[in-house]
Amino acid sequence: MLNSLKSKILSIYLFLILLISFIAGISIYNLFSLNKAIDGLIASNYKSIAAATNMIDAIERQDSNQLIYLEVDKQKGIRSFSENQSEFFLWLGKAEENITEKDEKELLNSISSNYIKYIENFSTLQEIKNTEGGLSAIAFYNNEIYPIFHSVKDDCRRLLSLNENSMLVRKDRATLNSGNMIYITVLVSVITILMGLFVSVYFTGKTIKPIDMLISGIKSIKEGNLDQEININTRDEVGVLAMEFNNMTKRLREYDKSSVNNLIAEKNKSLAIVKSISDPIVVISNDFKVILVNKSAENVFDIVEEEVSGGHFLEAINHKEVFQKIKETSENRIRIDDSRTITIIKGNKRYYFIPSVTSILNDDNEVIGMVCVFTDITHLKEVEDLKSEFISTVSHELRTPLTSIIMGTKLLLDDELLNTEQKEIINAMDEDGNQLMMLINDLLDLSKAESGKMQITLEKTSVYDMAELCIKSLYDNARSKDIEIINYVSPNLPYAYIDYNKIKSVLMNLLTNSLKFTNRGGKVEISASIEGSFIRVSVKDTGIGIPEEFHDKIFDKFSQIDNFKNHGTGLGLAIAKEFIMKHNGNIWVESKIGQGSNFMFTLPVYEG
Repeated sequence: MLNSLKSKILSIYLFLILLISFIAGISIYNLFSLNKAIDGLIASNYKSIAAATNMIDAIERQDSNQLIYLEVDKQKGIRSFSENQSEFFLWLGKAEENITEKDEKELLNSISSNYIKYIENFSTLQEIKNTEGGLSAIAFYNNEIYPIFHSVKDDCRRLLSLNENSMLVRKDRATLNSGNMIYITVLVSVITILMGLFVSVYFTGKTIKPIDMLISGIKSIKEGNLDQEININTRDEVGVLAMEFNNMTKRLREYDKSSVNNLIAEKNKSLAIVKSISDPIVVISNDFKVILVNKSAENVFDIVEEEVSGGHFLEAINHKEVFQKIKETSENRIRIDDSRTITIIKGNKRYYFIPSVTSILNDDNEVIGMVCVFTDITHLKEVEDLKSEFISTVSHELRTPLTSIIMGTKLLLDDELLNTEQKEIINAMDEDGNQLMMLINDLLDLSKAESGKMQITLEKTSVYDMAELCIKSLYDNARSKDIEIINYVSPNLPYAYIDYNKIKSVLMNLLTNSLKFTNRGGKVEISASIEGSFIRVSVKDTGIGIPEEFHDKIFDKFSQIDNFKNHGTGLGLAIAKEFIMKHNGNIWVESKIGQGSNFMFTLPVYEG
């Protein structure tokens, strides 16, 4: 019956499953009993405890409301008293629906009757204050209302104490039962584990011996002895496996004779594909030596494959940024692909490429080489330059007449002969004109940055001082919204080597956005830390957050999230990104809806 390996293993599994099922059944029963006890512990008294606590809170607030009525604000006192009265009756009703203990009903009847007197006396208090004055009302409060207040409060506390004591009794009982259940479960588990261990060891010893013989034969095959045959004379599945393995080694010997020719053919096929690709491609070894260069790469970089093969990458293509990407790919084993372009000048023409590097891994997940592809974006760059030039020209043409319009509206606003409606119209014209002027200025800044015409004046700059200045500029705005801006940047942080005005505008833009999208009472924090040769600056807020799918899109031109539209031109972050990239830095955001946003960017450290 147990001649086959399958039947042996199934027998062991069946026995173990029965043992596990037995343990599980006992555990489930114990857990069910414990859960039932816990449910009784929590459900029986929790509602009454919550009701008593909330009734105490409500009547204490009503007592304060009466004092407010007498001493501060009559209407506010009456209104608040009425609100807390509804709250008290709500919890009183819940307590009356959940009577679980002896004497609890009598306590609730006492609370209800005394509380009704308490409410009636407050009405009497109002009449006395209106007819006899404040001193008589205070005397009535001290003599009549305050004792009833204490009586109701004491009854509520007795209700709370009654249910808490009941919970403690049930808790002790549940603890005792759970301890007994644990001892029973442990004892049964130990017995069944020992039984399962004994059966498993016995049947494993009987089954594993022929498998060991099979493993020894396989190791011999692995070492290259394809003539090895495994001799296992059993009638179970292991014997069948040994026979099939011997057939496989025979086929391997036949395949080994033809595999070399197939490998050569596949290599030639891969080479033909690489050579035919129109974008420049360079294949590099894990020690950064050039292995393969296609025809397009030869033409673009003025190199010859035979001359650069075997040499270092920088000897063939002297571009340190690309080599840095290759090193990062080799170290991190990930694809390095970003939007930064490199420029190649051939004759009087510029060519633009986006390099991407992909690692080549062997079966052990080790890097054995990298493939660097230079995607030609020259045509796209020319179109982008034409678009930027068009935007710049239009913006310049619009700015002059718009300036005249704004000046005209300001002169009209100074005219005292205008009526209210006319002033509102001219004010709207002035605001729209200023908004349009901001858009034109942003377009001009973005156009200059994208076209490469923007001048960058680098200087040694204290990030701490710059952050302090930005905070002072926005102090009134933050104060009006009750938002706290905190500067966590250390005064001892190394200097940054940046264009002060441009990076200050980036920081101001991020802080302004944080204030704009942070609710009243929130917080905005600025911090900075050293990361290698860069300083990472962080602007973190407790605002409404940004959906994850927009984390990259918000840095595109005119990009706005649907729910946040009409809050700007959609150019601020695009300009910030251009400014940061001009400093060889990066900018990104980490954010979740309802949990605020953390905008971060990197700046080069001053090394003078």
